[in-house]
Parts: sequence; C-alpha cells; structure tokens
Amino acid sequence: MDMIGCGDTDIYLGGMWEFSDFFAIVEEALDDEMKDRLQFRLKYRGSDHSAFLPKDVTCLAMRSGGLLSRELDDEHPEYHRPGDMPNIIEPEVLKVVADYHVAVISHLADIREDLFDPIHHIQFVHKDANVVDLHCDTIGRFVRGQDLSEDLERGHVDIPKLKQGAVDLQVFACYVGPPRDEEAEMQAAERAFRQIDGVHRLIEANPDDLALVKSYADFRKLYATPKSGLLIGIEGGYAIENDLALLRSFYRTGVRLMTLTHWTHTGWADASGDEKLTFNGLSELGEDVVKEMNRLGMIIDVSHAHDSTFWDVIRLTEDPVVASHSCCRALSKHHRNLTDEMLEALAENDGMIGINFATGFLNSKNEKKIEALQKKIAKKHGLPTDYDELMKADPEKRKKAMAEYAERLAELQKKLVPVDVKTVVDHIEHVIEVTGSADHVGLGSDFDGIGMTPIGLEHVGKLSNITAELLERGHSKTDIRKILGGNFLRILRKVCDSD
Repeated sequence: MDMIGCGDTDIYLGGMWEFSDFFAIVEEALDDEMKDRLQFRLKYRGSDHSAFLPKDVTCLAMRSGGLLSRELDDEHPEYHRPGDMPNIIEPEVLKVVADYHVAVISHLADIREDLFDPIHHIQFVHKDANVVDLHCDTIGRFVRGQDLSEDLERGHVDIPKLKQGAVDLQVFACYVGPPRDEEAEMQAAERAFRQIDGVHRLIEANPDDLALVKSYADFRKLYATPKSGLLIGIEGGYAIENDLALLRSFYRTGVRLMTLTHWTHTGWADASGDEKLTFNGLSELGEDVVKEMNRLGMIIDVSHAHDSTFWDVIRLTEDPVVASHSCCRALSKHHRNLTDEMLEALAENDGMIGINFATGFLNSKNEKKIEALQKKIAKKHGLPTDYDELMKADPEKRKKAMAEYAERLAELQKKLVPVDVKTVVDHIEHVIEVTGSADHVGLGSDFDGIGMTPIGLEHVGKLSNITAELLERGHSKTDIRKILGGNFLRILRKVCDSD
C-alpha cells in the first residue's frame, strides 16, 4: 500500500494484469462494489513494491485516488511535498482500502490453492517483457471479412488472443506471392496496398486495443497501455513491381519491413525455393533495393531468400537485417532455414532470426514423410502431385483424396516425433550456441500462414509457454526479455529511428 487515504475512492492496483492468475484468486474475496472500484495499473513500478519483483515475489501494489501527472495530481498535492499531513486523510477512502485488505487477507488465509505456484512467476516474466512476434499472415483473414475483435474458434491471431499472449508488437505481413502470369505481376502492388489498407482499417476499428507502430518511438508511446502495436510488413518483393518508386510509396503508407522474396525469385532476387538461380543472388536492381531500404529506414527481411541472396544482402547492407520467420538448418535440413554460417553472419551484422513455428521447418524429417503421403494419395486418386495443379483438378476427386489424406495423416502423426514448445526452444538455444549470446534470436511464428502448429503453441495466446520453457531450462530473465522482443526492438530503433 502506498499513497492511500487521499483522493476519491477509486483503487489503482498494480499487478492485476501481470499476476492475473493470482488476482483471479484475490478477486473471489471481493463484492461487486469493490470490483467496480478497482482500476488497472499496467506495468506499474513506481513504488517500493518494485523491490519484491526481481526476487520473484508475487505482489499487488495499491494506491487510492487518480493517477499522478507530471504536474502532480490534484488528488495528491502532498506528493513529495511538506504538505503530507494527517489532515489530508479521508476516512471514507481509508476505509475502502482497509475493507479490501481485510477481505483479501481473510480469503487467502482460508483457501487451499498453492499461492506459490510457478505460473505466477512465469506470467510476470512474460508480461513484464516486451513481447514481439516478427511475422503473421493474419491480415488476409480480416480482408476476407473475419472480425478479429472476437475470440475466434479458428485462426491463430485475433485481438483477444493478442491480449492473452501479452503481445506488445505484432508484425502483420501483407503477403504477395509469386505472380503466375504477366497480368498477376502487374497487380502485385494493388494486392499489397489492399492489405495495407486492411491493417489501417483494423486499427481504426479498434483504437482501444491496437495502434500503428512505424518506429521505436511509436512503440514507446504504448508503454503501460493495453494496446498491441501493429507494424506493417510486406512478404514478397514482387509487390514493388521492379520499381523503387513503389517501394517509397509503401514506406509512406507505413510499411517498415519487407521480405525480399517468397517461394521463387522476384525480378531482382533469387529465392530459397528456386531450383535454378536467375541472378546468382541479387541483380543490380536488387542491390538498389537494399540500398534504398537502408536509406528509407525499412527493415530488410531475408527469410525466403536464397543463400546467395542472403550473402549479397549481408555484403551490401549498412543496417541490421532480420530473418523474420526461419529456423536452423543444422537441426532441420530445409531450404527455408539458415545455416550456422548464416547465423554467425547475422550476429556480426547485429541482426537476428525469428524462429518459425511451422512444424515442417522445425522438423524437416516429419515434413518429408507427410509430403510422401500427400503424393501417394494424389497418385492413387489420379491427381497431380503439384499443389497448384491439384487445386485446379476435378473437385470430386480432390474431395475424396483430401478425406483419405486427413484420415491417413492422423494415423501418421501418431508415429512422428512430436513437435512442441520444446522443439521451438531447441532452435532458440541453437542460435544462442552458434552466435555466443541471446542477442540475435526471437519469435517469428508465421501464425495464420502455417497449417500445423507445435503442441502448446496452437495460437498467439499461448506464447507464455515459451517463456515457461526458457525459465525451466535456466535462462536468465535478461536473456528471456531479449528473446521475447528486446532484440527486434533494438533493430527497430536502429533502422527506423535513425533520424
């Protein structure tokens, strides 16, 4: 208790959010009138209770009256002044505080719950950090008409799940895939702009929950608010239609990150899915793209890039780069993953990798067995094995094949090595081992862009399970804060706040 008995009878309680499971136990002791008085104080550290938090002691911090302002709150004129005298105490306000504590302490003395449950510490560590997810494909769902303000049964990301996962910053990727023909190539920018418009509309429709972030300075404004920041990215450099003027236009609409390629090459850069190289990395225009992104203050994302493209970017860039949603090739031999040499280069560049939650990237052996099953079922039903061609095939044949595939897949998954939270943390720890520190790894879920998720990470609301596993393995809270979001915020500040 600090600064109680003054002002009105509103009660500001720090820790209601950070220790939400503990507060749920406390709340059982309170009547509706008392509950109505309680106000959140998010990430409140400005009192003596802060000494308990580094010692892992669960703590709810109370004060009465309104919040202090820089000019001093009218309800607390005594704050750090000689006017702190007994006559300023309001008996009615003091009684409200006393009633709260009598009810709560009596309740806690009688219950059988374990008040020292590790979940309280895990929640605090997770929520006290700045949690950042470097990649999701969720905006497509909004553009197609889904209401992301609702806690939806299907899908990996929506506003309630962002709150549950304590996500402070979510990168929304506006996806533009490889054009199938010349007409699609000429519509690539339009596709990106429609999704960018979708991000803006989503934020405008939910101003109490979301805010646009274009810089670290923007992100800092959200501190101790209930809002999640959204940073706009483009996935697939096809969107710029080989025109730097379009790149600049995207920047003006708020785009601050671009994944250079997707599965196959753009008009200026080779991609990881290319069987044959077109440019042996970056073309001359590709080099200009890197330089212009540096000049603008736009983060370069090398996920999906071919190894040759990666090395050209590392050679050219003056800013840190990210691989927003990739994994470690040493643990899982997939062309979308980064080699140890690439991880070391990212560290020298002061960049980072966001670990992808796609089960096929985390464990490529499992993916190969699943792909083999897909092809076997397709051939059995007389269907093409190529996915794009399969989608054009006879709908009735395809429906029967998919039904059999779903049944056989369920059987196969029982025999596969489980991919779970531990697998994700294995990749995180590999980056730390290779680079020598926790400064170059984070989270890049690829939520709403992947089919299967790791066990325990079924949606963004479950990100604290990663924090729990990191704590279980003995990682320091300082390193966990870096992994959960601090590393990306360092890059955001360096690249986007250079002015």
